[in-house]
Amino acid sequence: MASFLQCVETNGGKYDPQIGKVTITLKSSIAAKDFFSRLSTQAPAVVGLKVMLDWSFGSADLALLVEKIALSNIQELKLDTMESTIPSPFGVYIRPWEVRYNSLLGLLSNGRIKHLAFIDVSLIGPRTSSLPKTHRLTLLQSFHYSGRINVFDDSRLAEIISLCPGLVDVKLGSVAADSNSIPKVDRALGPLLKLKVLHRCSLYGDRDVEIKGTTAPYGTVALRELMEHRMPYPTGPTGLLEAAIQRSAETLEVLVIFCQLPNPGVLNLAQMCDIPSSTTDVSHLPFVRLTHLELLVDITAKSLDLMALVLPGLSLVHLGVGPSTRSLLSVVSLVSLRSLRVQNVDNFFLKPFYYRVLLLSTPRQIQRMRFYKVAISQGLVDTLAELPLERLHLGDPKGDDMLEMVLTRLNLTQLQVLILDYHNFSPKMEAILATRSAEFTDGFVLQLYHENKLDKGEAQKLNSRGSQGSYPITTTMIVMQILAVTALRLLDLFGYRWSLYRHFGAVGNIGASVTSGAGIGADGVELSE
Repeated sequence: MASFLQCVETNGGKYDPQIGKVTITLKSSIAAKDFFSRLSTQAPAVVGLKVMLDWSFGSADLALLVEKIALSNIQELKLDTMESTIPSPFGVYIRPWEVRYNSLLGLLSNGRIKHLAFIDVSLIGPRTSSLPKTHRLTLLQSFHYSGRINVFDDSRLAEIISLCPGLVDVKLGSVAADSNSIPKVDRALGPLLKLKVLHRCSLYGDRDVEIKGTTAPYGTVALRELMEHRMPYPTGPTGLLEAAIQRSAETLEVLVIFCQLPNPGVLNLAQMCDIPSSTTDVSHLPFVRLTHLELLVDITAKSLDLMALVLPGLSLVHLGVGPSTRSLLSVVSLVSLRSLRVQNVDNFFLKPFYYRVLLLSTPRQIQRMRFYKVAISQGLVDTLAELPLERLHLGDPKGDDMLEMVLTRLNLTQLQVLILDYHNFSPKMEAILATRSAEFTDGFVLQLYHENKLDKGEAQKLNSRGSQGSYPITTTMIVMQILAVTALRLLDLFGYRWSLYRHFGAVGNIGASVTSGAGIGADGVELSE
């Protein structure tokens, strides 16, 4: 084991003995062969592995990985191919016979693995062979596929899911722009009788697709977690989304609905029960188990009334609201709230919330905040001066002059990550932070977030601030990262982490050395490590 741990350290990896998990980035075939050979013979205590393949690996490298993991005690595997950051020959994407990932299907025959995650894997359909119908069923309990899903991936992913009848946890990435739906995957989710956790990101984009009786994008059983990000199935009186929420109303602990469709339907949660005539008669209300709630979607007035009755009695940890659900800020309990997301809400409607926070007699518990397209008002400045946040993201704020006031008064006592939009950050703001460098916590990071899909070289061109002048801030004072990422933001749920998209960027500290941009993202989360 000592020799194995030395190999992990040599490659810049980490080992957590409490849970028996290794996290490592491998940068060559030689390093991979050495690591996996040692894993299979010297590391019986290692049961969890998150491995990033940071080189242009081949099918032989993946075959070795699968072979050696089969000889180890690994029960949880997260494999990140880092394809969006490693250039591949264009032919790889257009040759259907290039079965580069075929070896990965061998992981489904590994009886020890209970949790499998493919991160940044692309084109798994054309780059693998069909699974034989005689393939034995797997013992997988969770399957995550966070890469882009194309129409020709639908069959393969459906085959994988169909081989895993014991799945409890399924998280699926996003449909590519040229693919409108994944009907086979939607049907494969239906028979999963043990399913409790379902996260979907941008998996439905065709408003005219035929919805058949076997279509079950949200499964057929009651869920504990339901996350539908950006493109839910059509809502309405007989909507599939409402049906899933209704059958899960008594068991849901996490409910996240974020819709960015141009003409979204209106979510109706009130149809699930009779709304009591008074606030004293709430004994049979749904959603009493909720700890994480995010409703960035249009909902009916009666649905708002229902949630207004439910929220005061919940020990809610995370709340996310938008223009249609902003009124929930006035009723949520602040005693338990640890994380808040507010998107595109006018300052007029936020003032009462600021007053609630500032007048709170008990210690303030909020640790994370993400405000997007929100005015930087005096109320927000005062609130941020009082709250000892660990993480703050101000996205596309209104009022740059007030943003300078935020940086002047921001409570830095516990702040670990501050995320600001690249184009809103000026040398003057940089200077303000420089004067407060003595207040920074250890490891404090300022991330400048640029919302575009760019290559590393292109991202470097973003830093035009050199011509404006830049204050000599070094990494010993403040670490700045410019993150060039896709337009899809990450979710920010307290206690949860899920990287939906990889960061396309690197790119550097301002006036300092280059640092990696692939870490915490726009909204900062990667669901549950």
